[in-house]
Amino acid sequence: MDVRGREQLTTAMEVAEKMGHLLDDLFAFSRASAVEIKANPDMVNMEEIAKHAFEELKPSIGNRIIQLEMKQLPSCHGDSS
Repeated sequence: MDVRGREQLTTAMEVAEKMGHLLDDLFAFSRASAVEIKANPDMVNMEEIAKHAFEELKPSIGNRIIQLEMKQLPSCHGDSS
């Protein structure tokens, strides 16, 4: 196989992998939306959720310098999971 053919094969494999991730996310969303919604949702601390999300992203940041500025966020009713 020539260089162009290998590049096209690599591109096709990368696109197929991304499609697989999209399908996994779609299935996860489908399962999540099928869960029964609580009649009395919890109060959710949005600041804690934002901080938790940032902590989960830290490994992908690597050595880059990131400055996170967050103003006070309100609590809201929702599913705390």
